[in-house]
Amino acid sequence: MKPRILAFTALLTLASSAHAQQAITDPLSDFLRRSYTALSKDLVAVVATMPEQDFGFRPAGAGKEVRTFGEIVSHLVLVNAFVCAMGSGKPDSNISAASASAADKPRLVTLLDETNARCTEYLATLTDTMLPQTITSGPASRQLQSTRGTSAMFAIAHSNEHYGNLVTYLRANGLVPPAAPAQASFLSPVAPPKP
Repeated sequence: MKPRILAFTALLTLASSAHAQQAITDPLSDFLRRSYTALSKDLVAVVATMPEQDFGFRPAGAGKEVRTFGEIVSHLVLVNAFVCAMGSGKPDSNISAASASAADKPRLVTLLDETNARCTEYLATLTDTMLPQTITSGPASRQLQSTRGTSAMFAIAHSNEHYGNLVTYLRANGLVPPAAPAQASFLSPVAPPKP
């Protein structure tokens, strides 16, 4: 019996070692891709949960400087579209369109989907060696510089911040956010979330 257990243990060790040797060649950029993919799914789910008539919701007692639900979604689309356009070097024609109406749920959902697709496409091109590359965007008078890695991390961190706002707005309206956030699945270093 012991030789069988020993052989089984050795087989498992070899299998896991072989799996580990198929290591991700670009672990940082892979992590950024998986993080953004999971986060974008969670954002889409939260936005889909809020009824269109509540896109103008602003917390009670909050001043006009506090964004409505729809304004937060519009803001996320604008920022992520800009960041991914900056990283890819391809201007996004939808950036200004996102600010058109923060109460138009179908339009904002479409823009969110398009921006997520564009960012996913851009992030798919990144390798770890590209992350420290400097990128520049904007007219000379207002030029912005960043690194590819910093801009990708900013898009994820900024989106996570506003994801928390959107979840709070849902709860303030008596709505339950989607139960199983995709973000939890990206923590596995081996298997990316399923599309």
